[in-house]
Amino acid sequence: MHYNVKKETWRSCNLNSLKLSSQHLSQFWHRFFFPLQLFLELSFGLLLITSYSSLALTSKTLNKINGNVPYLTFDGGRTRVTNTDGLLGLSLSDGKQFSPTSNSSNLSAPIELPEVGQSFVDIGMFVPTNKSSITLSSLIGPPHNFWGDDDGDGQGVNGITSYW
Repeated sequence: MHYNVKKETWRSCNLNSLKLSSQHLSQFWHRFFFPLQLFLELSFGLLLITSYSSLALTSKTLNKINGNVPYLTFDGGRTRVTNTDGLLGLSLSDGKQFSPTSNSSNLSAPIELPEVGQSFVDIGMFVPTNKSSITLSSLIGPPHNFWGDDDGDGQGVNGITSYW
């Protein structure tokens, strides 16, 4: 009988374990920790931004706000308007007045002009009939003067605009 007495040889590889480890660690760092670091930095930045805006929302005034609220008036300041029905209302030549809350017209019972030959121009409205947009300051200012402001602080820097 013949036995294989030859000693088995193993293939030898000379590996630098330190170099292999640092390359592997570098790839691991860039693959897993760099996105995590970026995520944490962005999260921290967002937390800073939101905390500053929340401070602005919770601010309080130390003193009582003094002054009078501006108001609408359609009779020269004798009566203060409590709703905007007057702005959106219309009046006919026979004295009938309609507002959004008192309007009972519908498709089967429309608002009819009292005299034959009248047109849209004969309907009295606060908003001019030839415009689709008007600034509230031009509507309530001179010559109409539908705006009342007892302390004179006005409508703000940019005014108020009404669209329809």
